[in-house]
Amino acid sequence: MEKATKPDKTRQLSQEQMNAVEHLIQGKSDRAVSEAAGVSRQTVWGWRNNDVLFIAELN
Repeated sequence: MEKATKPDKTRQLSQEQMNAVEHLIQGKSDRAVSEAAGVSRQTVWGWRNNDVLFIAELN
């Protein structure tokens, strides 16, 4: 019997997500973070509110 894989344990943040974390730590707004990371503001919002790996890294 194989163990169930847990994708969140093996998945890594993208370079855009790592950039976003750095800017959020500096206290920048979602808009400034999105411009720096090259993604939409809605994407940053989604990462901050729905992506458990991103949230864990940010904390």
